[in-house]
Amino acid sequence: MTHDRTADRADGPYSVLLLKPDGYLLPGLRAHLDRLIERHRLRVVTRYPVVLDARDVEDVWPKLAGGAYPVAHQLTLHYMTGGTCEVTVVAAADPADPADPADPADPADSAGGPDSAGGPGGGGAADVVARCTAIRTEVRREFGDTVFANRLHTPTEPEEIAPCVSKFLHSLPDGLPHVRHHDPGTAPGAFGRLAALPSGEIRAAALDVWRRQRRDGWQSFRLDTPPGAYATYLLPGDSHSIDYGMSVIAELLPHLTLDQIITAYIEMDVRGESRLYGGPAEESTHLADRITAAGLFARARAVRPAAHRGPHQPQHSHQPQQPHRPA
Repeated sequence: MTHDRTADRADGPYSVLLLKPDGYLLPGLRAHLDRLIERHRLRVVTRYPVVLDARDVEDVWPKLAGGAYPVAHQLTLHYMTGGTCEVTVVAAADPADPADPADPADPADSAGGPDSAGGPGGGGAADVVARCTAIRTEVRREFGDTVFANRLHTPTEPEEIAPCVSKFLHSLPDGLPHVRHHDPGTAPGAFGRLAALPSGEIRAAALDVWRRQRRDGWQSFRLDTPPGAYATYLLPGDSHSIDYGMSVIAELLPHLTLDQIITAYIEMDVRGESRLYGGPAEESTHLADRITAAGLFARARAVRPAAHRGPHQPQHSHQPQQPHRPA
C-alpha cells in the first residue's frame, strides 16, 4: 500500500479517515487501519500528520462553532488539539469492479443518484463513505475507550463530506483557504442552567477532564452521591447530544456542578451506568421517570446493603450526608 503525500486527485470520489491524537499514539492502530483500508477495498490518496488548531476543529465539526453545543465544543477542542493527528484521504480501489454490484439492502447503494453505487461498478461517493463508516465502527469497537475518546473520525453526513475532503485534500496540504460548511446542527443542544454558564467555566471544566484523564485514566471518573435505600442511575444509549442530556440533568438535579455532570456522563459511558441520586424509593423512581420523559435512559432500583462489618472492623462515627432532593 502506497502512503504518498502527493495526492492523485483525478480519480474520486473521496472520503477522509482522521486518526485522533489518542489513535495516532496507540501502538498498532495505524498498521491495523492500513489492513482495514485494504480489506474494505479502498486506496490511500494522500496521508500526512497534522496538529489541528481550534479553527481546524471547527472546520471539521462546524456545528460546534454555532453555540448550541458548548460542552461538546470545549471537550472536542481540548481533545483534538492536544496532540498529533493523522489524515488519510481515501478513494475506492475498485471503481470499476464488476464483482461489487449494488446491494439493494445497503442504504449506501440504494440511495440512488449520481453519487450512489448505482449498479455494477460500485465505488460511488456513498459506497466510499459506507466503507469508511464500517472502518470507523471496527476501530471504535476494538480500540475506543469511550464516546469522548474514540480514536477515529470519518464524515458521514452528505453535506459534511465534500467540505471535509476539501479541507484535507486541498486546503491544508496546499495552503489554500477553506470555506467552512455552515451547519448549525439540528439536534437539541444546551438549555437552561447549562446554556447560561459562562464560556470560561465550561472551558475550564473541559480542560480539567483531559488533565484528569491523562493523570488517572477514564476509570477514575466516579460521581460521589449520598447513600440511600434506592438510587437513580443514568444509562447510556440515547441519541441526543451530550449538551442536551447534560442540560436535562442540570435542570433536574440543580445541586450538581458542571464537573459532576460531566463526570456522570463519562462514568455512564465507561461503566454502563452512573448513580445520580440516592434516597427513598418514591423519589428515586420519580427522578428516573422524569429523566426518561426527557428522552434519556434511566432506572431506579434498590441499593444492595453493605456487607456486615466484623467485630474488628472500625465503626465510622460521622453522620451520613443527607441526600439532595431532585428539583
